[in-house]
Amino acid sequence: MGGPIAVLAPQSFDRLVAQSGVFTISHPLDSADMQVSCSAQLESWTIPVEFKQGIREELELLGIHAASVYPDLEHIGARIKNSYV
Repeated sequence: MGGPIAVLAPQSFDRLVAQSGVFTISHPLDSADMQVSCSAQLESWTIPVEFKQGIREELELLGIHAASVYPDLEHIGARIKNSYV
C-alpha cells in the first residue's frame, strides 16, 4: 500500500462528530482487509509561525476553536473563563 490514506470513523462520540472523525493510516496494511471508498490523496502543509495567530483569529470568526473541536467540559469551561477575563 503506498502513502497514507484517510479513514472515516464511526460517528459514535461527540468528539468524533465535532472533528468530522477522519483519521489517517500510514501503516503498510493489506488493502484486501480494507474497504476503500475514495482515492483522494492527502497533503501536508507547514504553516510558518508568523501566520498562526492570524489563522487562529480567522478560524475563531468561523466558529472553529478548541471548544468546538473538543466539546468536553474542560474545553468549554476554559472558553467561558477566557471570554470573561
